[in-house]
Amino acid sequence: MRVPPASSLAPLPTFSMVKPLPMNEVLDASKEKMFATLVPDNSAKALSRYTEMLDDIIRTQAEKLQQGSELARVRLKEMDLPDSILALEGNLTLPTALKEDVEAVQICGGPAGLEGELQQLKDLRRVNHELLVQIEEQLQKEATEDSQFRNQFGTRWTRPQSSTLTKNLQDRLNRFAGNLKQAAESDARIERSVREHSALMSILDRRPIESALPTLAKPMMSLDANEDAVVGALKQSLRQLETLGAQRAGLEDMLKEMKRKDDILPKLMTSTGSHEDLFRKEISKYDSICEEIAQNLEAQEQLLLHIQAQNDQFAAIFNLEDYKASREKGYRQIEAAIAKFREIKEKTSMKD
Repeated sequence: MRVPPASSLAPLPTFSMVKPLPMNEVLDASKEKMFATLVPDNSAKALSRYTEMLDDIIRTQAEKLQQGSELARVRLKEMDLPDSILALEGNLTLPTALKEDVEAVQICGGPAGLEGELQQLKDLRRVNHELLVQIEEQLQKEATEDSQFRNQFGTRWTRPQSSTLTKNLQDRLNRFAGNLKQAAESDARIERSVREHSALMSILDRRPIESALPTLAKPMMSLDANEDAVVGALKQSLRQLETLGAQRAGLEDMLKEMKRKDDILPKLMTSTGSHEDLFRKEISKYDSICEEIAQNLEAQEQLLLHIQAQNDQFAAIFNLEDYKASREKGYRQIEAAIAKFREIKEKTSMKD
């Protein structure tokens, strides 16, 4: 291909790299406040001060709400509520840690699974004993043959005596026999322990485990037959307490939302009066919700006192102290069964 002379080429067209704009419109201060987003130093300091005041209010009120909820939880636990009501309805529960321990035992087979492990130990002991007998017979056979050949050939039978050749094997066999004896004794102890504590551990096979606990029921005899009314009133009070708790959660969310939307910077930048006066006015927006929080906590305190009186009546009618003592005894039985199961389980695991 020929290269054309430069004089024969058409000139390159021009191309605009930028779009020119008149600067008068850009720099016209009458259309837009160019420094509107800049915050004066005194306004920034005032905003920081207001933010500290607001954070203090939010933190104080949030702590009151949390303390109120914690107080309700502790007071109810002291009164064994709502567990005693749930127990009356048949909804028994175990303490969380105890429940998890029981589930762990049941997952690995429970007491019933120990029977299978004992059978495995028996089978293993039988196999080992058969192996021991076979080896003993082989060694005895070898010794007998050596004696026969020695008598038959006399001095021509120059092989070392059988007892010398098999000494190491015989020593190992004796140790094996000793180990089997110890294992048999250990297995017997484990089996005896399972048999002796089977009644104790049988509680762990109950499903659900809560069925092993004593139940709370109406008294056999009643003078005024007002048990249902007492229970109904106590349940109603507990529902009211739950409602107060939900209200506190809503108030806490409302506080956070009010703080999120609270922006007084524009007012600070246009204010010509005292910042403290502005702060007091803005902070007063929170007076209403603070009063609601105070009323909620006061209502809860009065309700808790009422619930205490109702629960005392409930406890007397349903003999709650005796029930709680029986329930604690049930917990202790389950704990003892778990401890014994783990002890036996550990011993069987060491045999693996």
